[in-house]
Amino acid sequence: MGILLQIGLTIWAWKAGWKAWALVPGGCFLAIGFMLGFVENVSGVVLSEMAGIFALGQHVALMALALMVATGSRDRKSQVLSEADISIPPNHVVHQGENTLPM
Repeated sequence: MGILLQIGLTIWAWKAGWKAWALVPGGCFLAIGFMLGFVENVSGVVLSEMAGIFALGQHVALMALALMVATGSRDRKSQVLSEADISIPPNHVVHQGENTLPM
């Protein structure tokens, strides 16, 4: 059920304009899941006995899902600054070693 929700939220964020950035939360979630499984296999302890790591995995899963909902609900174009939003005076040249901050 969780993987279907993750796939659906990724598709939703992709269509909202995030394109390949929509894959980042799911990729991080899968990477952390593989690392937790690796720790379980190397240590020889069942994951259910390692309450701290199990809780960490649950928190990461919830954070990934929350991030997917946040990216899907916002259009990427409204989150990225365009060149028109940045006010740089025309013909302004900063020379090497020039102090551009007011003292």
